[in-house]
Amino acid sequence: MSATNPPSNPSDASAETDRVHVSILLDRSGSMASVVDDTIGGFNTFVEQQKKLPGECRVTLVQFDSQDPHEVVFDAIPPREVMPLTEETYQPRGGTPLLDAVGALIQRLDKRVAVDPSEDQLVAIITDGHENASGHFSKEEISGMITLRERGDWTFVFLGADIDAFGEAAGIGIGGGRSGGYDRSADGLRMAFSDVSSSTAAYRAMTRAERRSKKESLLADAREEREQSGGQS
Repeated sequence: MSATNPPSNPSDASAETDRVHVSILLDRSGSMASVVDDTIGGFNTFVEQQKKLPGECRVTLVQFDSQDPHEVVFDAIPPREVMPLTEETYQPRGGTPLLDAVGALIQRLDKRVAVDPSEDQLVAIITDGHENASGHFSKEEISGMITLRERGDWTFVFLGADIDAFGEAAGIGIGGGRSGGYDRSADGLRMAFSDVSSSTAAYRAMTRAERRSKKESLLADAREEREQSGGQS
């Protein structure tokens, strides 16, 4: 899909656009310490793959742990401007305030959408543990927030390691076709980020109408494509 200029009137819902904002919500809790290098490598590979694609895209990275459930590493910049993640910028620590992290990110994105509703929102949540440290949002509140926004031009995907990823995702309103599990290992992280990258590439290549109709199977389709290709990223 070739790149297009943003519509002159961002509120014109009839204008087709390929403008996408991808937000990665990345678990930085202490249990990720055993896979630091693999997480860093997986994220950096994701960015390099997105740089090669046509179309207008901006990327946000938010890390979360119990010391800071909403640390914005970079905010809405083109993939070509993203600096590599390093051991200095990704240091696992603390617990897993997953609900607070998701809630804070949604509130942040609400402000962005209020200014420019013509930009579609893709949110990828990557975690390796159960919720254990939130104090501001309940699971019911997050589920309601996600469900409401997905009625519009938002899409959420969820990848969880060593947990019931499908059950955890369903508990916050993310369907099975947009959730998946992975092993907390080098191969597991590689496949997880490969699926996120493939999902993002597919999403960026769609029209807005296609995104609305195909979002429910977005991650499942990427996972199937990877498995059919022999599991290669």
